[in-house]
Amino acid sequence: KGGNAATCRINQEIDVSDDVISISSVAMACNHLLQYSQRMKLDDSDDVNDIFVLGDNIGEVERIMLERNGWSKGSLGALCRQAGKFFKSSSKEDGSEKDAFIRVCIGKLLSTISTEGVDLLAATLCQANYAIIEENTVTIFPGGIPSGLKESSSKSDHAMYQIHVTKRATHNRIQRLEKDAETAKNNAISYQKKKMTKVALVHMRRRKAALEEIDRCAAILENLTAGELRLERAKGDVQVVQSYTQLKEALQDVRRSSGMENDDVEELMSDIREEMELANSDALTEAVYNSDVIDEDELYEEFRLLELECDKKSHSPRNLDVKVDFPSGKEVVDEPIQSPVTDEKPQKSTSKPNCDEASPMPS
Repeated sequence: KGGNAATCRINQEIDVSDDVISISSVAMACNHLLQYSQRMKLDDSDDVNDIFVLGDNIGEVERIMLERNGWSKGSLGALCRQAGKFFKSSSKEDGSEKDAFIRVCIGKLLSTISTEGVDLLAATLCQANYAIIEENTVTIFPGGIPSGLKESSSKSDHAMYQIHVTKRATHNRIQRLEKDAETAKNNAISYQKKKMTKVALVHMRRRKAALEEIDRCAAILENLTAGELRLERAKGDVQVVQSYTQLKEALQDVRRSSGMENDDVEELMSDIREEMELANSDALTEAVYNSDVIDEDELYEEFRLLELECDKKSHSPRNLDVKVDFPSGKEVVDEPIQSPVTDEKPQKSTSKPNCDEASPMPS
């Protein structure tokens, strides 16, 4: 039974009467209103476009800013009636018969809600931490008021809301002016047919004034839209700067926790390059100049004997064409090849090249 229950209006109470308030009905009405608010972004109707909706970073509805009083588009009362119309038409959705019956009943309740009912729903949402009332605006949070929220809306949100309201009013004014211009044109034509030229000129002046005002309102709409886009970009830039700041702090924390400094990293890389160069040099030296395996004095002595043997063979008249094979050992093998016969093709020598073609020894 209605008592001294406070509503969302300051210093105003529900009068004591015999009217019965169903707590469960109020709770279900608030629940369905929040459900409708969450799915508003999926509805492309003109009525929803008059509602100012703010989304979060992932595109979900975060908050809805509405006019506190009245029944104009964009007010809380208009939102309640839109939700009621929606739930009455969606009674055939999947679910049990009981759920469908509840949707229809709540839809009828919201679609015919009174001013007192709107105030009661607003008070219930405020007490349940789903709405905040500030002066002439009501901000609804379909997912609940975030923890640690200092204020319902920032200055930028209020500015965007004001731009939205002004754009809506300007658009409605343009529609009225278009109707006035059309009416003035029809009246001018009608009076001109009646040979009432002066009266027709009066309506033509009204039409011209309406068209000029339409052009002015169109320029205002263009400026408001440009300002809204710049404000949205500025808010996005703030988020980008915050992300960059957190990235810098994270990188600094990683560097400090790891103990890495630029000088240390450069010194480490220099040491690695030096060790790699030393490793390659040692490998090459070990492969070519292994003094433990090869005796240089022995090599020079063997080379001297090979030179003497070559001199002897080169001065012998019968072995002018002889090719000498110089093996890697100390012994020298001389395999003379017979002189070729003029009538026969010369035979290919199976011996190795002579001493004059011997490969040079390493120094």
